[in-house]
Amino acid sequence: MTAHAQAWAFRIAEAQADTHITLCGIPYRRIPYGTDYPNGATTCRDCGVAHGQLHVPTCCVERCPVCNGQAMCCDCADGDEPEEVEA
Repeated sequence: MTAHAQAWAFRIAEAQADTHITLCGIPYRRIPYGTDYPNGATTCRDCGVAHGQLHVPTCCVERCPVCNGQAMCCDCADGDEPEEVEA
């Protein structure tokens, strides 16, 4: 295995430990590959994970668990704090 392949395998393995994303203080379970795009492809076209594995961070295929949009560019992660609602 080349150094590049080893590094990528490490990134995939590391991504499996990061099971949740926190948005506005609320943890959400990340969506594994195959659930987000059940098109029959055995691996993700961007990050190479197999069905059932979690995407590598910044993968353009990963879906947001809140809006189901593209996780890397949806608006759900904007801001760290929940919006205040006026009473």
